[in-house]
Amino acid sequence: MPDRLDHFRTGRGAAREGRGARRAAARAGQSDVGPLGAFFLLPDRPEVFNLPSKPVLPSRFQPAAYTSGLLAAAALALVGMRVFRGAGDGA
Repeated sequence: MPDRLDHFRTGRGAAREGRGARRAAARAGQSDVGPLGAFFLLPDRPEVFNLPSKPVLPSRFQPAAYTSGLLAAAALALVGMRVFRGAGDGA
């Protein structure tokens, strides 16, 4: 005669296996919530919590940020060369 708790034991074991598979996938960088690795369940629309309705990943702005940083570094290098080149003229 099967034990009355067999149904719960098998369900708990399957759930435990599922959790283990999700943890292993998360460690490997694979998840069902995308590359962010986080999932937030909001009870209402995002605008209610002062969040954007369609969020954008910050990595979309990286090319512009790197370009402006390189331009600023080049401008500072030019200014520095001009200042130190003029400092050798003697005054």
